[in-house]
Amino acid sequence: DLFDKLGAHFLKDSVIFRVWAPNAREVSVVGDFNLWNSNKHKIKKNDFGIWELEIKNLKVYDNYKFAIIQSNDKLCLKADPFAFHTETRPDTASKLFVP
Repeated sequence: DLFDKLGAHFLKDSVIFRVWAPNAREVSVVGDFNLWNSNKHKIKKNDFGIWELEIKNLKVYDNYKFAIIQSNDKLCLKADPFAFHTETRPDTASKLFVP
């Protein structure tokens, strides 16, 4: 089940973020916790095209997105397709949540 692996999942004292973006040049997590700065939490890619990063001291309802630099160098802010919770429209950020 992909929703068990991808997205944002709380561990004991941290959150692990995973997103599948095999053609991305660079990926980072941006959100309330880093003032939406894409240079703060850069993610590493594994051999399967999944980008993964663990961040400590986050809290439920923090807003976040994935900042993806595509192969053409275009930056896109993407909501988490596996998020357990999201902002209310018209806002589009994902929210950290424990189901």
